[in-house]
Amino acid sequence: MLYYTAISYESIILADCTVGNEETLMAVASQHLLGILARQSTVGTAKDSRVCGDYRMHCLIKDSIIVITITDSSYSVEQSYKFLEEVLRRFNASDSLVARSQSASELQLNYEFRPVLKKLMTEYGRSSGSVSAVNEKVQEVKNVMLDNIDKAIERGDRLETLEERTTQLNHESQSFRQTSRRVRQHFFWKNIKLWVAIITVLIVIILFAVVFGVCHPDFSNCGNN
Repeated sequence: MLYYTAISYESIILADCTVGNEETLMAVASQHLLGILARQSTVGTAKDSRVCGDYRMHCLIKDSIIVITITDSSYSVEQSYKFLEEVLRRFNASDSLVARSQSASELQLNYEFRPVLKKLMTEYGRSSGSVSAVNEKVQEVKNVMLDNIDKAIERGDRLETLEERTTQLNHESQSFRQTSRRVRQHFFWKNIKLWVAIITVLIVIILFAVVFGVCHPDFSNCGNN
């Protein structure tokens, strides 16, 4: 937001416009103006910016004409200087204002130039609002994208964990199949041995039965036969 704008010839403020506490902003602007004049020459073209509490102050100097604006901390620096350049262009477009600027007293050009300042402050304040809205939208989209990336990374970690678990289960299933195969083979041969033993016992029993049937238990018939 643009709070205050002033145009001066060296240290004399020729015209100004404000939307805030005029006395406070006038004092801040005057101090800033005197500081600029103490630090550098007003001949040629120069720019100056500084932060003062919750405000930002920007200054454009060209051949002893100084344009100052005070904005909030969120207002674009680039947009501020575009605004100052437009104010200076409008002022220099009036030969009458330029001619009277060197001999004018404090705020003498307010009647003619304050409406121009007010109009420009309204226009650039509105455009800054649009830029801010776009920036907010961009930031919102950026936050959504970052959130999606975080979720994708998290899903990737989960998929990687699932893949590792799947691989582990495959190894365990292979190990189980090998173990079960060995167990089946073990019980197969154990059954074979059991059946061999049973058949052997049956054969022995049958042999004994035959022998006892032919020879009698006391083997009395074996000698006769």
